[in-house]
Amino acid sequence: ERATLEDGWLLAVFSVPESERNKRHTLRTQLTRLGFGTTTPGVWIAPAHLRQATEDMLRRLELTGYADLFESRHVAFGDLTNKVREWWDLDQLERLYHDFVRIHGGKRPTSDRAAFADYVRLLTDWRRLPYLDPGLLPDARSTV
Repeated sequence: ERATLEDGWLLAVFSVPESERNKRHTLRTQLTRLGFGTTTPGVWIAPAHLRQATEDMLRRLELTGYADLFESRHVAFGDLTNKVREWWDLDQLERLYHDFVRIHGGKRPTSDRAAFADYVRLLTDWRRLPYLDPGLLPDARSTV
C-alpha cells in the first residue's frame, strides 16, 4: 500500500533498557521491515497508514511496554522533502530498484531448471526491497 501526503506520519518512540538489548534489536528490525525511517535513535517515523500493522507487531512480540505511537503532521522547521531524505536513504533505494530491473529484466530462461534458478535469485534480490521502502508515492518523495 502506498502512502499519500494526506495520511500524515506515525511516530514510534521507544526506550529499551540496555539489559534487554535483544528486545531493542528485535524492535528496530521489525520497524525497519514495516518501512520506518529513523529521525533519532529512539524516534522512528513511517507513513501513518502503517499504524495497525505496527500495533499488531508490538502486541505480537510483547513490546508494547517499550514503545508509544503517535500520529502526526510535519508543521514547521525544515523542508519536508529534505527531512524524508534524512529519514530514509531514497537515493540508495532507487539505485537498488534500478539494479534489480537491470539484473532481472528481460531474462529468457533456456530451460525449466534455469527458470527456477532465475526465480530463486529474483525472489532473493526482491525480498529486501519492500523492507527498505517507506511506501511513499514516487511523486511524494520529491514533493513532500
